Amino acid sequence: MRELQTQRLSLKPFVLADAQDLFTIRSDPAAMAHWDWPGDTDIEQTQSVAQLLVDDMNRERSCYWTVRTRPGGAFVGVVDLSDRANARADVGFMIKRKLWGHGYASEALSVMIAEAWESGLDLLTARAHADNERSTRLLHRLGFREVGLRPVEIRPGVTRECRFFELRNP
Repeated sequence: MRELQTQRLSLKPFVLADAQDLFTIRSDPAAMAHWDWPGDTDIEQTQSVAQLLVDDMNRERSCYWTVRTRPGGAFVGVVDLSDRANARADVGFMIKRKLWGHGYASEALSVMIAEAWESGLDLLTARAHADNERSTRLLHRLGFREVGLRPVEIRPGVTRECRFFELRNP
């Protein structure tokens, strides 16, 4: 896993020290409204999640990048290619709410998708809660095709209608 760059952004492999920045998203109820798990109420919860992400990377099942501005290094969010297997991976992203609408998610995901194709992946998948119009529009702009809509148990006892997307290596 390597560092990726765009004109405005630097994507570096996620490390445990990024937990504090990740907490700025995971503790924001509006940013977590379309996530499968409720937001974190304290930094220890986010540190536990950060450890799970690092462990998953160490098993080479997923790639998580911390997105920061260039120059300056201000935290923007995280993007990932998770559940890598059989030339496929799932795409995920979380951007600080105050930075929504600035094109950062599109820019970070575009360079990550290029990296996915370069690394030999053939298919990327994504899932968004059906009422998450921002993510749905973003995935469509990036070329993802919607392939299904169905209820998903996002956590024990909680079901949401979700849209499923695919993007094939050209």
